Parts: sequence; C-alpha cells; structure tokens
Amino acid sequence: MGPMPDRSIVADVLIFGGGIAGLWTLARLAQGGRTAILLESAALGAGQTIASQGIIHGGVKYALGGSVGDASRAIAAMPDLWRACLEGRGPIDLSRVRVLSESQFLWTGKGLGSRLMGLAASRTLRAGVTTLPPERRPDGFRAAPPSVAVYGVPEPVLEPRSLVEALAAPHERLCLRSEPGAVSFEASAGALRAAEVGVGAERWRIEAGLIAFCAGEGNEALLEQAAAALGAPAPPPPPMQRRPLHMVLARERTEGVLPPMYAHAVGMASGPLATVTSQRDASGRRVWWIGGGLAESGVERGAVEQAKHALEQMASLAPWIDWSVVDWATVRINRAESRTDSGRRPDGPAIEDWAGSVVCWPSKLAFAPVVADAIAERAERVPSAHIRPDIPADAPIAPVARLPWEREDLQWL
Repeated sequence: MGPMPDRSIVADVLIFGGGIAGLWTLARLAQGGRTAILLESAALGAGQTIASQGIIHGGVKYALGGSVGDASRAIAAMPDLWRACLEGRGPIDLSRVRVLSESQFLWTGKGLGSRLMGLAASRTLRAGVTTLPPERRPDGFRAAPPSVAVYGVPEPVLEPRSLVEALAAPHERLCLRSEPGAVSFEASAGALRAAEVGVGAERWRIEAGLIAFCAGEGNEALLEQAAAALGAPAPPPPPMQRRPLHMVLARERTEGVLPPMYAHAVGMASGPLATVTSQRDASGRRVWWIGGGLAESGVERGAVEQAKHALEQMASLAPWIDWSVVDWATVRINRAESRTDSGRRPDGPAIEDWAGSVVCWPSKLAFAPVVADAIAERAERVPSAHIRPDIPADAPIAPVARLPWEREDLQWL
C-alpha cells in the first residue's frame, strides 16, 4: 500500500480532460444537479479544442464527393443546436461566446471541375447551401475574379478561446489543474471506483460513481493506467488512433492585406483543399489559420517546406491577395479519435462503456453536446453522492490555453 492521500473527495462524476467534451459535460451535469470535478493536466482547451477552427460543421465538408454519407447525416443537426445555445435558448448558455461568422463559405478554383464539385455538394445537403452572386459575397471574395464560384453555408464559426471561457466560467472552482502523469486508479468488482491524482502540492483521492475519460489524446495513457489497476482478466480499454495535421498560419505584415475569411477551398478532391478561418493577433494584424487538405498532406513536410508549399497553394487558390507581404508559420497537432478498422476518420463521436466508466472522443467540435448528453445519461444510473465536493479555496484552477498564434515557441518564416 502506498502513502495515505492528503485529501479525500467524493463526487458523482470525475471528468478527465478540459477540452470541449469535458467542459460541456461538466456544464451538462451541473444543469442536471449532479456533482462533478474536472481535472486538466495542462490548460483548458489545450490541444484539439483551442487549435480547432471553430466551425460548427453540419456536414458540408463530408459531401464534397457529391453524396451524403453517414458522417454528414450524423452531424447535420448540430448547427441548429449550437445556434440555439449561442442565442441563450439552448440546453447550455453560450451567449457569451464570440461568433466570428454566422456562416462559412465554399469557394472553387478556376477549373470547371472544381465548380461542379462545389455545386454537387450544395445539391446533396439539406443545410441550405446557396450560390452567392458577386454583390452578396463576403469581404474575402470581393476582389476574386468572376471565374471563382462562392457558396454560402449556414454553419457558424466560433472563436475557440471564448467558447472555452464561456463553458468554464460558471464552474471555475471545479476545473482543477492536476499534475501530469501523477494518476493512479482503484478498482473493485471489475469497475473503476476512484483515482489518486496530484493537485498542487497534495495528493488527492477522488471517489466517483462514474469516471469519464474526455482527455482526447491523453486518454491513451490514462486508460493504460486504469487497465493496470483492473488487472486480468479485465477487457482491454477502447483503442485510439491519431490523425496528425501540420496546420499553417499566414499573418499580414500590413493591416488590410488579408481579408476576414471563413471558408473551404474546393477542388476535385473528396475533401477541402484548404480550410481557412481568421482572427486578429494582439497587435491587430489579421491571421489566417489554415487546415484541410493542406494540413493533412503536410504531415511529411518540415516547417519550411510546408510554409513554402502553403504559399504556392494559397497563391493558386486565392490569387487576388498580395502574398508577398504575408509571413508564415506552422503548427503540428494530433486529432485523437476512436480507432477504426480502416484507420479512416470515424463517422461520429465515440462513446464507449468500459469498466464502469465511459470513454469518449467527440471527433469534431460540433459533437460535444452528443457526448455530454450520453455521459449525463450514464451518470443517472449511479447513486448520487448528494455532497458538494469539498474543494479548498487555494486549489489550483486550470487556466485557459493560448490560441495557436499566441504561442511563445512559434517561429514565423
């Protein structure tokens, strides 16, 4: 037996991970009267959530091949649900979240094939994709030549940091920063019952009726430690896969060079050639945050090579912009997902029961409400502790993560 913990706490649910899934789950549980504690080993939103592009997808990017599959059907209802929350009339109040754009857009290159691809996507969705004439196009496409087709998509784009802040603020004292790697689990009768974690200078034992693993890429190590506590013949934990991305940042040197942009560049590929969202940095310069096919294909490139490739591709996709006065940087991130037999992206969120706990990977920002509802439903099956967690006033609160272009280690090229 190890040393006695410094503090023992009881809660209905213990949540690992302070990204969108964990934070939405915490809010959903509080709404239902359940007590919960959230543990984050870095910063709230660090990793996938803060590095997301903030698009609440309704399936348009999955229908670019001209047909609607399982992925598009699973996510089609999400924009309406999120919009209700943003307006303060949904299950979770997100009225404090900054909406960057009420819609996103598709734009096509100069070839007939890419225009037909965009048209196919617009016809296969029920999301209300519309062709925009020149006078109705957003600022980013006002200077585009007539050969470029633009489509409007009613999918909102959110500022990720404000989303994290809005979800965390009402429950700040329940979002604790735990020491990374300092976790052990207790199990009995084939189920996880408690966890010991480092919180500040103390060692806490947290007993919970349900443990929810919402830590994204961090789930892998946590589940290994939990499996060790269960021992044989417990079933193995749900497997995870990583989908690496090499994201790109483009920053204007002079204000006004880069217009606001929230759009997918569409070509003959089954996914976007590039996906762009934009914000301003602390000095007021606009920054484009670029993902999509450019980030997926760039995994094998070094930072300089990826930046050069990005310049070439963006100059081809958006030739009306003066790219000679733009600086570039790249950021590598991993998307963590439930493992599929083919290794392809899952169609929807993964929510799996294991050893009396629940393990989840949302796969997309938009699916967070689905994950939270599923965990809340499982929490209703276990007896409530009916006790407010006794958290000391000086317990370390998890901070909110920085946006990618605010990172101190970022190198502009």
